[in-house]
Amino acid sequence: MDPGEADFFFVPAYAICLQVAGILEMDQLAQLFESLVQKLPFFARTKGRDHIFALHYVDLLAGWRKLAPLSVFLTPETEVGWEQSRADFDLDPAAHPPFDSFKDVAVPPFMKLSHVLELHGAAKPLGDRPVIAAFAGKLWPDVQEAYEVRSRIKQRLADKPGMVIVAGESMMELLPAKAMARLMGNARFCLVPRGRAAWSVRFFEALWAGCVPVVLSDHYELPFEPLFDVSEFVIKWPVDRIDDSLYEYLQQLPLPVLEKYQQAARRVRCWFLYPPPEVSWLGGGESRRDLLEVERELCPNLSSSRSALQAVVALLARRKRRSKAAMETSFYWPEAGAPLQADGW
Repeated sequence: MDPGEADFFFVPAYAICLQVAGILEMDQLAQLFESLVQKLPFFARTKGRDHIFALHYVDLLAGWRKLAPLSVFLTPETEVGWEQSRADFDLDPAAHPPFDSFKDVAVPPFMKLSHVLELHGAAKPLGDRPVIAAFAGKLWPDVQEAYEVRSRIKQRLADKPGMVIVAGESMMELLPAKAMARLMGNARFCLVPRGRAAWSVRFFEALWAGCVPVVLSDHYELPFEPLFDVSEFVIKWPVDRIDDSLYEYLQQLPLPVLEKYQQAARRVRCWFLYPPPEVSWLGGGESRRDLLEVERELCPNLSSSRSALQAVVALLARRKRRSKAAMETSFYWPEAGAPLQADGW
């Protein structure tokens, strides 16, 4: 294949792995990123507009605004660029956002298929669920925005009849995975407040637990919003209205409405899953067995044509440009003297 004809170039820069594993510090990552970008052979052609970086948090590579402002970022994070309070940034995230919905793609996190099966197995029919709404998670006191919204849920809703809120500052206060699955499978609604960043895995868990997700994160753009009408299966509620009005609203929604939300979620939820990498089949083969069960019971084409990978490809196809030049404007016209077709062209 001729790389000069490529629509996009994927740059496998997994900075989060290097940072979390303690292999490189933030300043070392920044230096490595700058060196890498300068060596990319086709980057200058479009000023990086056709280069794709997969970044858990964009500001792991703090110099991206200067080095690759036009590049495409695949990231779950659509608000801040690192797990910290907005006030801790040197740059105002509102003025210099790490996510641009016109060029970047919000993606879901990787979920183990065994966890998907556990959530699905604990899901009761909506009419048999005694809990109106539930949330379980850490308060994250070191991130101001996370602490504010999660504390507000605990303070305003925990004592309401039919609500189950399990939130604390210590990991010891969190529910084990099986108990979490049972709680979500017993709830008609699952509250999804922002976590250490705008997104939370609770949203993706809710799709498999069968509860209607109530997103409480004002600046979170859900993955693949251009592909699906997310309002058909998600309720997004303003953070500043986490009070009696939210409780009363959830309380009065009739069961048939919830069932429509649940049915809409079932139609699209497989698009938020990734098939496990084949390397995970080595050893005991549990990943392979989980994939076969998920494809048999839930997502028939997960490994071939209906997954988060395919959704990303569909979005990138929409952003493909005719011109492979760096200029924002391109020009094209038919050849002089070219014969007209039957439709006039």
